[in-house]
Amino acid sequence: MKFFNKVCLFSCILIFTCFLLTIGTSCNKNSSANNVIIDSVTLFGVGKPTTAIKSVSLNTLVRVAGSGFSAAKAIYCNGTSISINPVYVSNNNIILQIPSSLPFGTAVDSADRNTIRIVTSSGSYVYHFPILGPAPVITGVSHTLPKVGEPITIYGTNLRDIDTLTLPGNISVSISQLQISSDYKSVKLTVPQGGTKYPGTIYIHSANGKAYSPNYMNRYNCVFIQSFVSDTAVTGGTGDCFQRVYNYGSNITQNQTSLLPASGGGNTNPATYRQVPSTSNLGNVGVDSTVGGFYFRTCSMVNSLLNSSNGLVSATTSCDNLALQFDYFVPFTWQSGYMKFEFIGYNSSLRVNFAPWASTGSSVPLSMTGWQTANIPLSSFSALKGKTFQSLIDMAPTQGGDFLFVNSAYTYTSSGTVFPASTIQNFQMSFGNFRIVPLK
Repeated sequence: MKFFNKVCLFSCILIFTCFLLTIGTSCNKNSSANNVIIDSVTLFGVGKPTTAIKSVSLNTLVRVAGSGFSAAKAIYCNGTSISINPVYVSNNNIILQIPSSLPFGTAVDSADRNTIRIVTSSGSYVYHFPILGPAPVITGVSHTLPKVGEPITIYGTNLRDIDTLTLPGNISVSISQLQISSDYKSVKLTVPQGGTKYPGTIYIHSANGKAYSPNYMNRYNCVFIQSFVSDTAVTGGTGDCFQRVYNYGSNITQNQTSLLPASGGGNTNPATYRQVPSTSNLGNVGVDSTVGGFYFRTCSMVNSLLNSSNGLVSATTSCDNLALQFDYFVPFTWQSGYMKFEFIGYNSSLRVNFAPWASTGSSVPLSMTGWQTANIPLSSFSALKGKTFQSLIDMAPTQGGDFLFVNSAYTYTSSGTVFPASTIQNFQMSFGNFRIVPLK
């Protein structure tokens, strides 16, 4: 009996020991992974704050703090393997650079998106942490005085993963209606009801940040040439400087209101516009020819802005924070010549030549399907760069400006590249709504 009891006791001990070993083996299967813990992520570098960050952008050096890192066999961010020098890995810290080329946002499978994964010989530890691409940036808008139901295109960079887009007045645009280009440099939309009612900015929010357009949308209060008439609508004084006085010459039409273009899906004309040339029989424009345009009183323009812009344009406003805008349409393929605007005639420091077909520094023929907005920073006029609007006020009395089309060689300012002129077939240009608007 004693022998039997000893055998039973030994068997029980053996079975219990095997049970413990089985449990131990089962835990060790993922023990290394389970022992890995990430407590926080902080920026790394001299002078960098040591407080934990809640997200990280590409090309950022960070310190991952926790424990169990010495068992790491590989590290993945957004599902992509990250190369790390073993010198920068200790049991409690990993120093790593988030690659600038790392996929992010919707380019990553949802299971891997916004994760840091540490792989050991016995498993993986996943830490959910937002990894952001570059924030969106808005650089321009195709038409800043649009109409309801017409298209506009927002230009910029990293216009992707957008979850909110609002027009001035907090008018929301359905994300399903956005047409985002494959390079994420443009977003096309149709202006909804209410989208033209309020002046202000376009706002975009995406998974990677937010962006605002300049405060120049729907700025009818900043128009200084609209109806092309001489009147006394500018209050505050008498004489030419308080009237909208123009000199048109013979090669320009009277005020036009008919639909232009008459068909197609592009933006249509302002309420009032004019055209050059004045005849319906469009001809060819030779090299070094000035086709026509109009002249205006500079002081009348200045006073109009000071009175109507509700303080957006004042004597103390920096010209670096303002832009000249106007709407234009050319029905031919444009690749020669330029529109010349001068705040004061024959003064090269107050002159800009506008040729969007060469705006990238290379010749790209421009074919327009509708009206667009020209946006020319006042800092492009050398006499106004770094100055306040007062400088233009001081120069304005007794002076006149002009807007003309010149078919001569065009010099691209940034590179100095010169584009020679060529004969333009069936020339015509239409224009209206000249204004100075906030650029910031």
